[in-house]
Amino acid sequence: MKRNVFFKRRTTSSSVTGFQLSISWHLGIAFCAVCVLAIMANLIAEHGKSMIKALHASPAIVHVVTHADAIATPPIANAEPLLLALNNFVLATRARVQAEHHDATTSLKQARIALRDELATYSASLPSATSSDLQQQVSQLIESGDKLVSLADNRRGAWARYSTHAEAMSDRVKQSLEGAFKLFGRILARQSLIDLGNQLDDIRRRFTALAASQQNDPALVTSLLKSEQAFTTMLQKHRKKLSRSEGDAWLTAMDSDFAEVTAASATLDHAMHQWHKTDDALRKLEADARRLVTASTTRSSSQSEDPPPQAISVSPQAATVDSRTSVSDAESNTVIATSNDRSELVAWVSGATVLLVLLIGVRTVRGIATPIRELLAGIDKVGAGKTPKLLASGSITELNELVTAFNTMSDELIAARKTSSENQHQLELKVRERTRELQQLAAHDPLTSLPNRRQLFELLETDLTHAEQAGHLVGIFFLDIDNFKTINDSMDHTYGDRVLREVAERLRDTVGAQGFAARLGGDEFTFVLSRAAHIDEVAMFGEQVKQAFDHGIKMDHRELMVSVSIGASVYPVHGTAPDALLKAADSAVYRAKSLGRNQLLMFTPDLLEIASHHFTVEQGLRRAIRNNEFELVFQPEINANTLEVDLVEALIRWRMADGRLATPTEFLSIAEESGLIMEISDWVLRTAIATAADWHHGSWPSARVAINVSPRQVMDDGFVENVASLLSEFNLPAACIEIELTENVLQTGPKTLEALLRLRQLGIAIALDDFGSGYSTLASLEQLPLTRIKIDRSLIASIDTNERSLAIARAIIGLCHGLGIEITAEGIERPEQFALLTVYRAMHLQGYLFARPLRHHDVIPALQTVSQSAQLQLLTMPHVTRHANVIELAPPTRAVAKAAG
Repeated sequence: MKRNVFFKRRTTSSSVTGFQLSISWHLGIAFCAVCVLAIMANLIAEHGKSMIKALHASPAIVHVVTHADAIATPPIANAEPLLLALNNFVLATRARVQAEHHDATTSLKQARIALRDELATYSASLPSATSSDLQQQVSQLIESGDKLVSLADNRRGAWARYSTHAEAMSDRVKQSLEGAFKLFGRILARQSLIDLGNQLDDIRRRFTALAASQQNDPALVTSLLKSEQAFTTMLQKHRKKLSRSEGDAWLTAMDSDFAEVTAASATLDHAMHQWHKTDDALRKLEADARRLVTASTTRSSSQSEDPPPQAISVSPQAATVDSRTSVSDAESNTVIATSNDRSELVAWVSGATVLLVLLIGVRTVRGIATPIRELLAGIDKVGAGKTPKLLASGSITELNELVTAFNTMSDELIAARKTSSENQHQLELKVRERTRELQQLAAHDPLTSLPNRRQLFELLETDLTHAEQAGHLVGIFFLDIDNFKTINDSMDHTYGDRVLREVAERLRDTVGAQGFAARLGGDEFTFVLSRAAHIDEVAMFGEQVKQAFDHGIKMDHRELMVSVSIGASVYPVHGTAPDALLKAADSAVYRAKSLGRNQLLMFTPDLLEIASHHFTVEQGLRRAIRNNEFELVFQPEINANTLEVDLVEALIRWRMADGRLATPTEFLSIAEESGLIMEISDWVLRTAIATAADWHHGSWPSARVAINVSPRQVMDDGFVENVASLLSEFNLPAACIEIELTENVLQTGPKTLEALLRLRQLGIAIALDDFGSGYSTLASLEQLPLTRIKIDRSLIASIDTNERSLAIARAIIGLCHGLGIEITAEGIERPEQFALLTVYRAMHLQGYLFARPLRHHDVIPALQTVSQSAQLQLLTMPHVTRHANVIELAPPTRAVAKAAG
């Protein structure tokens, strides 16, 4: 395509070379052309005759061409067919470079043959030297065209090879990502795969920019090489991870495809470099060939138009006659010639000017209309959400600035849309993944992956529907881990979570395909036997699950023994609704735990009454804590040596709505199970210390108060600090209080022992209550830093009627005396019991025989009364035969002697 030298332009997005004229310049040139036309018209009108005479004033030379001379002159060579064939060949070559198809290849072959035929025809009329030069020039032109076509094919081949292997790499990465996202509904796709995918996209963008470039741009080549090097580095960096996750075959395929991609980019760079050289050579050869043809044509025309003059002999008379004739004819035609030539000159000047104005106008209109149409089309595409193409620069400065701005906007829009598309893709992936996670969380427990309460009811509804249709039974089980609170408190919650996961896994394996398991929360699980023929089969299945936990759970290279309590209900025997069946199973497991744990219990109707009572008491306790409905009473302990009260035990009572005071046996076990014991124990501790301080700083300076404390409270990390803080707050010596613990404290481990040692360091006495019942072991006397043992009332109750009970009591008393531990005998209600125990020294006696629990304001007035009552009991007690192994009492104190007198 030919281009005007004054309006040369590049077809790139924004840069323009050559002259660029504004609209003002275009209109100015047109105005100047019109002015020139007017001036020329005036000059022709005023000086037309002289100008025409000057044009015709030339010597009259008469050339006589003989017939022989005409025959001897060679014919003028016609160059137009050759130039047309040359132009067709170049155009066919360009078309073949742009597209590799059959029509373009056929057209190029035909153009090549036509060029050679026209060259042969034209060369025959030229001198041998000129013909040889022209043929050599055209041959080089044909070779350059063929080479250009070959390089274009190489470039297309490199692009095709690159696309194939790049797409294979990209698909492989995407498949790995999609496969990773589907694993258990969790996000397991490694960042390395995402990084590789992003880097592959960057290589594709740079390769596409290089392939689309019409010039050999070093910057694009350098950026592509850097991107490929970055991908190589990234692949080497993550090779071990990718080998483990995707496999060696995956890595080998990636390496092979990437080698093909880098080879394709190198081939493309080389092809484009050679292509531009060859294209420039083709243009130069085309121009040289045209100049050579034009030069040869000019020389041939000169030789035919200027033949050498011939000497002719003419007589003087003939010459004179001819001269006169010519002058006469010239003079006669002068007026006509002048008039005709003036009109012809004006016509030529007018035509040239009109043509110039027309060209300028057409050029201006096209320079304005074409960019505006392209801009409008681009704006329409932008409005439709499509990507506009880059606009070519024109020859008008103002529109060029607009085109440049639009192209810049298009580039930014393309980049923004690409970024938006990538972000949208990533967002969609994240949304899908989050949706899967939410669906998983909505139906499953996040810790154990078992179905949660919501999913449990859906699955249970399905099983009950099938059972109703088929007429079979369904077993519903409620499972609770025994003493799980102890595991959590003695270890930590992270360890407890691991125990829950192991329990869930064993439960899932045991239930298997016979039903399903679910977690309700905490250490509570349910499992369902989906099909059973009779109730015995349900019971056998529950027992099978319980026995599965007889084997310990291995954690951290040690075995943890875990027992479970299970309650069971049966559809439709115990109910038809899921809520009713679960409530029945819950009642059964609660009863199983109260009966000693580690057992399976089937539901019976009376369990609902027990569960209802448990619920009522628990709700009442919560209300009592909120409304401060508790109070302390104090039961005196008599010193056997002095028969005086020097210690009282603080006992909690719950003031009921009817005025009755409920004893701890009615509600403390429920408080322990519901977790309310901590709040209640904290209240007891504070109230007891406050009362002891009131007595100590008042009318009873030697007062000592024994405070019952829950093992769970002792295990609390801040218990010792809390006790010390309360003593400091009420300015009470540590010797004024005694901490009483039940024997199940032995199950709480080294953490409790550490807390007791710290209490002893503070000077606080520690008593072991209810010794002789439950988990009593002699090892506790050696392990715990005890200052007192309280013999349980179950042993004292029969020491006057049962020799075995008396022997056990004697053994405990002797052992404690040997260890230097004080003793308190609880539950003394008869004088015979008192008589048997007075023979032992360092004893404290407690029971209804001496005093019942007293309110706070009744303790001080009752101290003297209780002491006098004990003295009277001693004086009136029945005779007791001393045994040989009786430990003698110390000499009686003054109070005892006075009572005896």
